[in-house]
Amino acid sequence: ITTAVLAAIAEHEDPWDQLEAAAIAHANALLASGDLPVIVSPFFSDSLASLRGELVAQRDHYDKIIASIIDKLDLPPEIDRRIFRLHFLGALNWLPTWYRPNSGMTATEIGRQLVVMLRR
Repeated sequence: ITTAVLAAIAEHEDPWDQLEAAAIAHANALLASGDLPVIVSPFFSDSLASLRGELVAQRDHYDKIIASIIDKLDLPPEIDRRIFRLHFLGALNWLPTWYRPNSGMTATEIGRQLVVMLRR
């Protein structure tokens, strides 16, 4: 997910465009593999116990990438950027729980729609 997001945001300078590119890349990467939902979950299975430190470090690195985009957004002053970030990532990471391929929307459309909703 990190690799896909970094490549996607590199193509944009506007922070809202970067956030949309990040959402699209995140959604597509997450839904492309059945293994990733287990890794992005905050509840690591016992089978991943030996990797926990590395997974947390990767998650924290990714979190900083998203936070740096959000820090540049022209949000109203009453919007808490930490809550905004957690809401954004939570919505994306919940996709494998409810997404159905025959739902009429692609991962790209869902990622784009998420940012449209946050931007308004």
